[in-house]
Amino acid sequence: MKKIYLSAIAISFSLAALAQSQRLVVFEQFTQASCPPCATANPPLNTMLNANSTKVVSIKYQTSWPGVDPMNAQNPTEVAERVSYYGVNGVPDGYLDGGLGFSGQPSSMTLTQINNRYAVPAGFDMTATHTFSPNYDMINVSVTITASQAMSGSYVAHVAVIERDIHFTTAPGSNGEKHFEGVMRKMLPDANGTTLSSSWTVGQTQTLTFSIPVPSYIYDLNTIGVVAFVQNASKGVEQGAYSAPIGGIPTTNDAGISAASGYSFLNCASSITPSVTVKNFATAPLTSCNINYQVDGGPVTTQPWTGSLAQNATAVVSLAALNLTGGVHTLKFYTSNPNNAVDYKPINNAKEATVDVVAFYYAAPLTEDFQSTQFPSNDWAINNFNNDATFTKMTGWGGFATGATASSIFLNFYNITAGKYDELYMPGLGLVGAASAQLTFDVAYCQYSSENDKLEVMISNNCGTSWTTLYNKSGAALSTRPATTSNFAPTAAEWRNEVVDLSNYVGQNVIIKLKATSAYGNNLWLDNINVTQVAGIADVTKGETLNVYPNPTSGLLQVDANITNNGDLKVSVSDVLGNVVYSNQFTQTANKFSIDLSNQANGMYFVKFENKNGVEIKKINVQK
Repeated sequence: MKKIYLSAIAISFSLAALAQSQRLVVFEQFTQASCPPCATANPPLNTMLNANSTKVVSIKYQTSWPGVDPMNAQNPTEVAERVSYYGVNGVPDGYLDGGLGFSGQPSSMTLTQINNRYAVPAGFDMTATHTFSPNYDMINVSVTITASQAMSGSYVAHVAVIERDIHFTTAPGSNGEKHFEGVMRKMLPDANGTTLSSSWTVGQTQTLTFSIPVPSYIYDLNTIGVVAFVQNASKGVEQGAYSAPIGGIPTTNDAGISAASGYSFLNCASSITPSVTVKNFATAPLTSCNINYQVDGGPVTTQPWTGSLAQNATAVVSLAALNLTGGVHTLKFYTSNPNNAVDYKPINNAKEATVDVVAFYYAAPLTEDFQSTQFPSNDWAINNFNNDATFTKMTGWGGFATGATASSIFLNFYNITAGKYDELYMPGLGLVGAASAQLTFDVAYCQYSSENDKLEVMISNNCGTSWTTLYNKSGAALSTRPATTSNFAPTAAEWRNEVVDLSNYVGQNVIIKLKATSAYGNNLWLDNINVTQVAGIADVTKGETLNVYPNPTSGLLQVDANITNNGDLKVSVSDVLGNVVYSNQFTQTANKFSIDLSNQANGMYFVKFENKNGVEIKKINVQK
């Protein structure tokens, strides 16, 4: 009996060690609302996936290219991280269990490949569930992972909140698609997932719990689901789990904010009095709701509204005045509690706006080299008029430089629809106490083929009531290299320094903005934006000038110093470390002379001109 008993134990342990779990296959797809091949591939793909929902669950990542996609714009960062994880460089693209079952064009994936992967036993059991808070403003997610056999390795649990179905009345992109399935909306806690234990014994369990506010960009609470999966260090998916939409929320209550007014992007008064337009998006009459608003994510002010609005009817509601400090602020207005019930469509509840309050005018000089980790810097502001791709800081590329220490900003014309524009506002400037002033900046740009992407420098001396264009270049005139169909990132030699004269505004308070308008061409890069004042080296009111050219130079600089009655002119040249590499002195009668830097290394240098009335510094670049 003793031997039989021990044998039974041994058999039991053996069976436990060999226990395996039924797999739920996970298909991750990269797609886009303006991708023509995606529109062709998705309908038959979705038909196959839906017909085999007990075997496979899908997550769709809506990418930022090749065109417009509002679903990507609502959560671009986490999509980009999954794009980077798999090294995706084109859509459509897809990975069945991280590539173990299939990778490539989704239209090429077959049911046989799904079945083959489904037949492979898993080493984990997984379950996923989700619930809502009583007022449906929070999503609560629970994922339980249990080892059905001994497992060892590097494992990460990924949890994604999805919308099982999103239906548009008109196509949101350019490929005609109106129905999107399994769209990733939020990853928990983020796209990096949760690192799990590297060693699992049979029966070992770990439960992950998350509770997050319902994202404001959700189209329909009734379609919220959860997909979870465990992924190993080789990107292979060990097991998946799915929590289907709960549904059941009545679709008869749907209030929202269709517009907000009473302010502009640029404001020189610290107090604004906003108004919002409340709209009834549902079929049932809207008789009440709450209007909520806040500044910079701070305390929420709630103003009840009552009335009677039929479907699609609106009402303009004035709100209390907001007193704002100088700088850039985010305003948010949103409705809640329509007819004292749940609003099933958060997507249309809110309007957000950025306002730039100019309460102080800085004295020049002003320098912005985009080396700070913060962008935009204090009192700089971005007007992303179309709420799409906008000015973004980039590391690795800079004015006349590349490498880890270089940084600049760029605008992705490569993926911005023609006609759309973005504006970069500089802080308010007081151009006082000088004979002249100028704006300088470094630019890099090329066309895709023959598009006329445009950059303008505009100035206002009346807080944006009117603007004067001081610089306007587009297409070939803006280009710093020949056209290319590749996504343009400049080399050190593919930059140009630009100078904009501000002398007509000396003695005034001004605001300057750089306006970039897309023609759906290629990328625009900007760096080293500087405003300097000249205190008497050259008096522009008398027609005096001080010009240094060419810039960039191969080493020999020409100087035109049309300056009278200011004494001898001292000239010195320093490198970026402050080392003086050249010095000389010229008499006031020497209107033209040269500076030889041909023995200096490539890079940036500063030419300093000094006479009895002041100092002026010109930045030049040596490129041999």
